[in-house]
Amino acid sequence: MKVTKPAFTMLSILTTASLLAACASSPADPSPTPASTASPKADDMNKKYAVKAMTILYGNPPAASGYGIQAINERYNIDFQFNSVPSGDYNNKLATAFASGNIPDITLIEDSTQTFYNYAEAGAFLPLEDYIKDYPNLSKIPQDVLDLMTYKGHLYGIPRIRAASNWVLSIRKDWLDKLNLPMPTTYEELTNVMKAFTENDPDGNGQKDTYGMAMSYASGFISSVAAFTPTKVMPFQSWVEDGKGGILPGWAAPNGRELVKLVTDWYREGYISKDFVLMKSSQSEEDFLLGKAGIHGDFAFNAYSPERLNKARAANPDFQWDVVPPLTALDGTEGSYSLGSGFYGFNVLSAKAGSDEGKVHRLLQILDDQMNASGIVPFGDGEEGVHFTNNADGTKSYTSLGNSERPGLYLLTNPIPEGDFLINPSLPDEIKQIQKKAIDTALSGTPYKDASLGVISKTKIDKGEELSKFLLDGVVNIIVNGEPIDNYDLLIEEWKTRGADQMIQEMNESYKAKNAK
Repeated sequence: MKVTKPAFTMLSILTTASLLAACASSPADPSPTPASTASPKADDMNKKYAVKAMTILYGNPPAASGYGIQAINERYNIDFQFNSVPSGDYNNKLATAFASGNIPDITLIEDSTQTFYNYAEAGAFLPLEDYIKDYPNLSKIPQDVLDLMTYKGHLYGIPRIRAASNWVLSIRKDWLDKLNLPMPTTYEELTNVMKAFTENDPDGNGQKDTYGMAMSYASGFISSVAAFTPTKVMPFQSWVEDGKGGILPGWAAPNGRELVKLVTDWYREGYISKDFVLMKSSQSEEDFLLGKAGIHGDFAFNAYSPERLNKARAANPDFQWDVVPPLTALDGTEGSYSLGSGFYGFNVLSAKAGSDEGKVHRLLQILDDQMNASGIVPFGDGEEGVHFTNNADGTKSYTSLGNSERPGLYLLTNPIPEGDFLINPSLPDEIKQIQKKAIDTALSGTPYKDASLGVISKTKIDKGEELSKFLLDGVVNIIVNGEPIDNYDLLIEEWKTRGADQMIQEMNESYKAKNAK
């Protein structure tokens, strides 16, 4: 049976997107978009297809041709045209691709924003709900994650599954032991530990050259989010429940005022770096690993790696780290770390690709295959001795060729985590143990998700980043300048008059409609 292809033109997409942006349609609204009526069936792999894919790039780009591309072509019998776009330019390239009508067969969308809904409404993507149940790995994707990329009853995205665990705080255990300090469990205890790390010479070199917590504003507070989430304050454009049946964003959350006051005190006392405004997350990480700071935050699933431990122990052979449990919230309630969304980005298939049922199955087979860890991980490493070498401790080291052309650099998705996250069995026992502890700690208590997932607002689309930056910059000014905490209240009022009041109203209407289903 032939795949149903939604009929559209670029003019219709852009026109519809413009109209939808004006009315901010909810994903719960009824939709005329037809679902595919195709019956999934096995692809015999005999026909060769040209496959275009666009995805986001962090780090150095892989080679444009060579072993990796050739291996992908042979594995899937395709002519693979892989476009990895640097993260800073990705949204612009994505908009250009859609505006030109040159939509790749598989495209990574970072999140389910209004822009995604607009293009789904216009018929740019192929509905997938009738397909994934027949693919062994795609069918394992949790339904609550699929719901976030479902629009008007139709599934349009295949998520890149990530761990449910999100942020944790890491701490220098050897410093705690040297100063005879207990693991902090409250913000008061955390402050006392930061004070001791700053004033009591934890590295024993007789100099006052250490401080409490490494923070970095230049990367959006990414290295310190783990210190804020237990009290339910999110520095990004994430939202939390307000305790009254609604939601509020970031620093405007109920405990935001007290947290700003606390961080202002930390800055005044020197418990965080005086340069944190200029620091990037990589620099704050270095301060932690190289013995300047005693506390640092990061994602639970990558905070503890052999590379980081080796770097730290090269600077100090006695380096030991541990995981800080979620602190009791500033209002005295139970603290918990935040949960991840369960995915990072999702791949959509173009409606044009849907004109060939065989090609649809090939594309889905590629994504399904790349979610199977036992098959795709060894394939992604390339050839031993050429792309990697096996180390005595069971880990792998990639060669220069491996870092430029191994097949894993061209994959479009990742394996489904086993349990919370796929811990590499070849890692040293010390790393596996601390990774498991980090994951278990991140999921302890009552962890919570960003309340804005699957919630939309026209004002948030139009002004969300501008409003977030205004609020974040204002908070930083209070911290750095030591302004009275009453200035926080004035900041919130001005932020609301700039459009946040309207955004909050729209987001809460969408949130309540979503939860009423």
